[in-house]
Amino acid sequence: ARFEGTPPGPPQGAPRLGEHNTQILMELGLSEDEIIELSECGAIGDETYPD
Repeated sequence: ARFEGTPPGPPQGAPRLGEHNTQILMELGLSEDEIIELSECGAIGDETYPD
């Protein structure tokens, strides 16, 4: 939504697949080591993409 007289904010795209995995899993109580283990075994993706 835009309101008259206010400048538009910077353009934002949708979140990338896996972009917030770490933050969400930490909020759910997982430790950093548990998250790394899940990532290494392929159970969760991360925000890196092949070229």
